[in-house]
Amino acid sequence: MTPSPPAATARRVSRAPLTPTPSWSVPETERLIALWNGGGTAAQVAATLGKSVRAVESKVRKLRVAGHRLSGRRQAVPRITRVVTRRCLHCGHPFPSEHIGNRICRDCLDDGPFRGLVG
Repeated sequence: MTPSPPAATARRVSRAPLTPTPSWSVPETERLIALWNGGGTAAQVAATLGKSVRAVESKVRKLRVAGHRLSGRRQAVPRITRVVTRRCLHCGHPFPSEHIGNRICRDCLDDGPFRGLVG
């Protein structure tokens, strides 16, 4: 009976060799900045420049770190608040809670031992 191979050798994962990706040329970078500031999405800019979406997002991040002015893409996402009635962990009375971490009612926060801990 032959011993089975160790688990580490049995679960070897083959990895493809890393292929070098072409770097960004100065004209490509300038065009990226123009397209991005013009309101193009990462997918649109990638398709125009013949790059991947991840490459465009990475380059935009690196340009921002380097101090280039690029228009912001993040828009404030409206927070959906669902008010749920919970029981206060201090006094036990029901109160309207706006998030899962809100477990102490406003009366206990204002007048009880929690005064000054939460603004």
